[in-house]
Amino acid sequence: MKKGNIVKICIPAENDLSMDAQVCDHFGSAPFFVIVETGTDTCEVISNRNDHHEHGQCMPVQQLGTFGLDGLVCRGMGRNALARFTSIGIDVFTTRSQTVGEILEEARTGRLQPLDANQACAGHRGTVS
Repeated sequence: MKKGNIVKICIPAENDLSMDAQVCDHFGSAPFFVIVETGTDTCEVISNRNDHHEHGQCMPVQQLGTFGLDGLVCRGMGRNALARFTSIGIDVFTTRSQTVGEILEEARTGRLQPLDANQACAGHRGTVS
C-alpha cells in the first residue's frame, strides 16, 4: 500500500463511537476495532473477540484478516502481530491521534508513518515512542 493511498483501515478503539471513538493504546487489547473506508467515511465497529489474552497470544489476524484491510493504524502493537499483518500484505502505521476521525484526516493528508519492528511494543503497557 502506498502512503496516502489507504482505502480501508482498522483502528483499535476504547469505545464504539465510530468516528468519535477514542484510540486504544495497544492494538491487541482494544475492546473494539473501527474499520473505516477512507474514501466514503463509512465505518463499522466490531468487538475484539480476543482482547483479554496473555502477552504474545494475541491473534488479531484471524479476526481481521477477512475484512480486506489495506492498513492498520495504532499507537502500539507487539512485534509478533506486526510481523503477522505485514506478512499478509496489511501495512501498519503509527499515530498519536486521539480519535478515529483524527486518524482519518492523517490518512487523507499522507501524514501516517509506518510502524517498524524497532518501535513495536515489548509488552501490553508499552506504546510507540
